[in-house]
Amino acid sequence: MLEITDYYFEIIACLALAGVCYANYLQRSALIRLRKMIRCERADRQALENDVQALLACSKNIGERVLTQDAEQHKMLKKLDVIDLYRDPNQGTSYDQVRKMIEQGIGLDEIAEICDLRRGEVELLSHIASHRSAA
Repeated sequence: MLEITDYYFEIIACLALAGVCYANYLQRSALIRLRKMIRCERADRQALENDVQALLACSKNIGERVLTQDAEQHKMLKKLDVIDLYRDPNQGTSYDQVRKMIEQGIGLDEIAEICDLRRGEVELLSHIASHRSAA
């Protein structure tokens, strides 16, 4: 008759095989969880990358707007400097300043830009100034 002691090796081998199968099952479960976490991390990273790109685009636009405003400010300061050069404390109106600039031979477009007038206004003042000097 067969005794249990005759099957120790087979019993131990089966238990070892069952242990290996259970370890394999645990590893597979852990691997599935890790893959899920990696997918979530990739999605989060993509969302973060999109946010950073949006911020960079926004900051680029802000930087360009600041540069534009800076250029406009310098342009206005130059206009003010030119107006101050031609300002006579005895003459009160900007039309008198325009007349003085016309007499000094400054171009009509430049006068219009400096004094923030329309070209037609400057032409009219130039025409009036030429009639005054002819009279």
